[in-house]
Amino acid sequence: MLALPFVLIRMATDFHVLETSVPPDKKTEVSPTGKLPVDPSRPRIIVVGLGPSVPGLLTAATLEAIAATPHRLLRTAIHPAASAVPEAENFDHLYERAGSFAEVYEAVVTQLLKRAFDVGEVLYAVPGSPAVAEHTVEMLLARAPGAGVKVEVIPALSFADLAWVRLGVDPLAETVTIIDGHRFTDDIAGRRGPFLVAQCHSNVIMSDVKLALSEAVADPSELPQITILHHLGLPDERVVPVHWSKLDQSVPADHLTSLYVPELPRRVGPAADRLWTLMQHLRVACPWNAEQTVQSLALYAIEEAHELVEAIAELGDPESYAHVAQDLIANYRRELGDVLYQVLFHATAAHDEGWFSFEDVISGLQEKLVYRHPHLFPRDDFDPGAITSSDDVVRNWERIKAMERWERGAGPQ
Repeated sequence: MLALPFVLIRMATDFHVLETSVPPDKKTEVSPTGKLPVDPSRPRIIVVGLGPSVPGLLTAATLEAIAATPHRLLRTAIHPAASAVPEAENFDHLYERAGSFAEVYEAVVTQLLKRAFDVGEVLYAVPGSPAVAEHTVEMLLARAPGAGVKVEVIPALSFADLAWVRLGVDPLAETVTIIDGHRFTDDIAGRRGPFLVAQCHSNVIMSDVKLALSEAVADPSELPQITILHHLGLPDERVVPVHWSKLDQSVPADHLTSLYVPELPRRVGPAADRLWTLMQHLRVACPWNAEQTVQSLALYAIEEAHELVEAIAELGDPESYAHVAQDLIANYRRELGDVLYQVLFHATAAHDEGWFSFEDVISGLQEKLVYRHPHLFPRDDFDPGAITSSDDVVRNWERIKAMERWERGAGPQ
């Protein structure tokens, strides 16, 4: 979830007020919301949220702030509740000129601070909640104290509040993570979900999410059904469960479109990717790792293999596995990890030599396993009916292995 910078939280009788940390004021005059004292010499920006859809979902505190603050600015006028902020300027023209969202957000915050100094107090209205997936508010809270501007943030309903109701999901019980559709691939790395995906404002984003989902699991056919949440709270609201492959073909996505992705199937990929990245870092940052070669690592491979065999022996007979001690199981797991470390280390060293990559090792193993199990993966030169027992499997494995050696010119074993 997008995190706001640290702020002080003051409890009010009817709602919570968030404000940037500032010295106590000596003035007794209060802000339009009646919650914070006003220092006429210090500029102030009051941030409100337009909620997830219609004006009827705006909070009383938001409506009070809008009515009491004459200088009003909207991040965008393209929102169903924008009409609740009359005589407001907006920043839509920045979206038309800028080359990226980052440029837009930077320009919005800069102009907000300038306007606050020009007129003393301004109201800034954003879609949804100021505290959920609102980058301009994050940036404003970070920059305002240094610029000498006070910021009061009034809580509001977010798109997520309507989503939980429509989905019938308790986000705490299900441990849902809210992520950004623009960063979908990065945000789901190493996580299984469920996910509520914001910022799905175009079918291009939906297509990117679809591709990322297909690559996030070993078998896309195992992906769960995805729910599209479109125009929640509006007359044309749609809650559409779809097959992942139809994600970018079901609704015309816009700024009021989000997704719910249930828990994804477990896969090794992200964990293996993180381990490989760690190995690359160690290879560069650790002097000992950097010095190792394929030859120098050979002795450690033998040593770790022996320790794994010893750990297996300590587990005892298979008949007693139901009662084996947990510390022995943990030791077995650790020794397996040490052997895997040697495989990764050798693959890293080979990669540095330009010979092959860790991916090549995995792909080669996969091809070998398929080729040596012709009774499971049929091919023209083998009769699956020839395998009727485990002994047949072993004999056929050795036969194929000998043929492979002969084809490589190594001769029979």
